[in-house]
Amino acid sequence: EVSGAHSTEDTAGSDTGQRDAVSLGATYDNNNGITMSTRNEYRKDTRTLASEQFLSTFNLKMALGTDLSVLGQYRFSKSESSAQVNRNIDFTEASVGLAYRPVKHDRLNLLTRYTRLNNTPTEFQVASTAFETTSDIFSVDWSYQLSQRIEWVGKQALRWTESDEDPMNLKSQTSLTIQRLNWDMPKDFLLGTEFRLMDQNIADDRRSGFVTELMWEGFDPLRLGLGYNFSDVSDNEYVDYDFSTRGPFIRIQGKF
Repeated sequence: EVSGAHSTEDTAGSDTGQRDAVSLGATYDNNNGITMSTRNEYRKDTRTLASEQFLSTFNLKMALGTDLSVLGQYRFSKSESSAQVNRNIDFTEASVGLAYRPVKHDRLNLLTRYTRLNNTPTEFQVASTAFETTSDIFSVDWSYQLSQRIEWVGKQALRWTESDEDPMNLKSQTSLTIQRLNWDMPKDFLLGTEFRLMDQNIADDRRSGFVTELMWEGFDPLRLGLGYNFSDVSDNEYVDYDFSTRGPFIRIQGKF
């Protein structure tokens, strides 16, 4: 698949120029358990704040029998602007995982994953000077059907992060624990109660709290949720914790 876009801006002001983008995508399936896909895109903006950007993604799925699969993902992005160097950014993410999704029953589903994340945020993303950081993340997610009406969902994640500019060469460790129960209710509704616990070693900080969510599965395979996070802890082990997640939220989930 090849696609492109071109636009020209010609205004009375000084911000005139062109924007161009070209992308290339491909998918491969050998019909024997191996599926690969990739998408690559190049963008160029020649207006006053001229910039160039390249993005690339690669995904791999390899079946190990009927119940086990190896999952791989690679993402790369690079943006450069000679007019605004504080907008330059490099981002690389590489992960490999093992998924257990049995065909004969749906009682237990398990996903374990290791990710290496390298990121140089812009000055607009962080309050202080933007330094390159490297994170190693290991996580395990699972769901287990305790009974016909009760589902147990959990996550355990560890993240080690270090900065190339840290004079003390410290490596921070953050752990995230999530335990959740979902109860089936009439009319395709579910009620979820979740406990989150986050520990950070360098800051010697521990945060915890509960999340409550009401879900509806009337649009199968979609699940719509409306809930409230009573804690300061995010369920995303890849983000830096800024403790701003408290409050109401809306969630849309898909099943496949």
